[in-house]
This record gives sequence, structure tokens and C-alpha cells, in this order.
Amino acid sequence: MASILGVETLQHTNGTTAATIDSSGLVLQPTKPFFQISKLASSGQGGTNGHLSFNTIHENQGTDWDTSNHYFVAPVNGVYQFNLLGFSCNSNGGLRSATASTSLNLEVYTSGSWVIEAQVYAIVQSSDYHIPLNASHTTKLSAGDKFRYNVTNGYLYYNNDATYRYLSASGFMVG
Repeated sequence: MASILGVETLQHTNGTTAATIDSSGLVLQPTKPFFQISKLASSGQGGTNGHLSFNTIHENQGTDWDTSNHYFVAPVNGVYQFNLLGFSCNSNGGLRSATASTSLNLEVYTSGSWVIEAQVYAIVQSSDYHIPLNASHTTKLSAGDKFRYNVTNGYLYYNNDATYRYLSASGFMVG
């Protein structure tokens, strides 16, 4: 025998709304971890490498993106999705030289050390160019684990154009 439970709001006993169901059946989760960030220059352009720092927070639902240390901290055990959009460049934001590569590590801090979970490469084959370097990564994290982006070779481009967000990242909890 099937049962039907008709509710509009799911709440914790402390009153925090965990989910709502609208009249069309869409489930909204206002506290589910989500961030969207970018790096902008105060003027001009530049190239950045190493452990990436992002200076513009567009969304930080749950405040799980640590704006001081520039990494995500998992609030609970679960599966998480992380993304990065960028372009390779030289140290001052100019075109990357032919045959040069740029590499990005997607790193997780767990059990006391940073571990590389994935690496992404962009290689300029012929003439000087800004080659796209994009990453998408899904991983299972435990509460308190951290996630960051780290450019280990070459640079990623950023400038002062907030419209296009040439260097941006996002992440969210899948479930």
C-alpha cells in the first residue's frame, strides 16, 4: 500500500528550514552548501599561480568557503562537486608562450595533509595564446575536510572585468 506525505516545509526542531516544496513540486534547499567565487584585479590584468586566492565572493551559501584561507571546508560528510574556469597566461597576464604548459591540481586536505585528487593541463601547441583551463571534479568528503585549487606550473589569467569573470570557481554539495 502506498502512502502520501503532504508537506511544504521540512524543518529541524530548532526551526531551521532544511527544504521547501513549491506548488510545482520543486524541492528548494536554502542551506545546502554552495559557493561561487572569482579573482579580479583592481586594474589591468595579471597572472596568478600557487594556491589560488579568490577576492570576490558572489555566493557563499553556508559560509563554507573560507575567505581568509581560500579553501572550502566540508560542513558534513557527503559528495561535493567543484568547478574552475580559467585561461593560461604568463606571469603578467599576457599570452602563454608556444609549447608551454599550465597545470592545476585539485587538492583535498584530509587526515593531516594535502592530497592531489586530480590534475588538469593546458598546453599551448603552436603560437602564443590564452588556452582555456577548465576543471570539474566530484569527490566524497568527510566533515572538516578541505578542498582547494593549486596552479603548480604556469599561471592563470585574471583582470578587472567583473562581467566575464575570467578566473572563477564554484562548488556545491551533491548529497
